[in-house]
Amino acid sequence: DPDAPTGAGFWHWTVYNIPPTTTSLPQGAGNAPGSLPMGAYGGATDFLDTGATGANGNYGGPCPPVADKPHRYIFT
Repeated sequence: DPDAPTGAGFWHWTVYNIPPTTTSLPQGAGNAPGSLPMGAYGGATDFLDTGATGANGNYGGPCPPVADKPHRYIFT
């Protein structure tokens, strides 16, 4: 979220080592590490700092603050 007012954007979710054969993730995969494909693991996000998803830094969806301008989201 490069439009977040942090100076460095806002990281909503990071997952590493997703197998190239993976074509989808189950609903809730961001909140249950066991739902990720074998070998994949979640990385640190900015939610670790806010406590919005607990101390584990799980997925937090794109949703700009109320009354903020529209935000752009980058998926890679």
